[in-house]
Amino acid sequence: MCAKDLVKRVLIAALLAFTQWQSAQAQAVPSLTIPPTDLQITAWETTTLMFSAPIKSVDRGSAAIVCKTIKGIDNILKVKAVDSSMTPTNLTVYTTDGHIYSFIVSYVPYPTNLVQGFGSDGGTIPMLFTGAQHTDMDIRRLSDSLVNTIGIRHRPRAKGNNGMHLVMSGTYLSKDLLFLQFKLSNFSRVRYDIDFIRYYISDRHQQKRTIRIEKEVKPLFVAYSQSEGVIRGHAVGVVAAFDKFTIADKKQFIAEVYEYNGDRRLICRVKGRQLLKVTPL
Repeated sequence: MCAKDLVKRVLIAALLAFTQWQSAQAQAVPSLTIPPTDLQITAWETTTLMFSAPIKSVDRGSAAIVCKTIKGIDNILKVKAVDSSMTPTNLTVYTTDGHIYSFIVSYVPYPTNLVQGFGSDGGTIPMLFTGAQHTDMDIRRLSDSLVNTIGIRHRPRAKGNNGMHLVMSGTYLSKDLLFLQFKLSNFSRVRYDIDFIRYYISDRHQQKRTIRIEKEVKPLFVAYSQSEGVIRGHAVGVVAAFDKFTIADKKQFIAEVYEYNGDRRLICRVKGRQLLKVTPL
């Protein structure tokens, strides 16, 4: 074989290798651009678009359409036509997960779908609040996980009531979320059915003939280890998720459990310093 033929074969082999490498690279990097979607809007009603990730940027094809985000919510865009003379145009939305959503926007007097969701997995799209560290799904997942975890605390305790006992068995912190874990035990012969649990903050020392001021604290989510009532010799775990909060020394956080068709009410009083003894998640 002459030197010229050898050089030719080497060049062909190198070209084939480069072509195969380019093909592999093209297949390894999937396209993040969503195919164009027809979007119908009107001047009399607002169309709401929900995305699975926070919106980074919005590009309007013309000034004939108005686009606004909602303050405090990162993944929702409101779209509306300026007037009925709008001609078809386009709209492009860029999200922080690298996706590009392209829309062909046209005017119709009465759009058939005023709320549309766009997610990569086709599932339910939650609202993503500004600065929020957890989605609703995250809160539920963490609560369900903690409710089946053995508590590491044994106080504060509620005063026993006819064989019923309540104790705060754990306090946990995950970013800006506070999880309070309780254990409700039944040592009586009568099953205990939970009607509801009330959470609030009040003054620790209440003077006579003064107005009692209470501040309700609503949990983001409450998980129970079982849905049935608490039978004799058993216990039920309760985990309540809250936005992180603290209380002053002269105040107390109270979890008050009410019995369905019964009067065995249980009150667990938590001091401010006890709330601060959290276990990081």
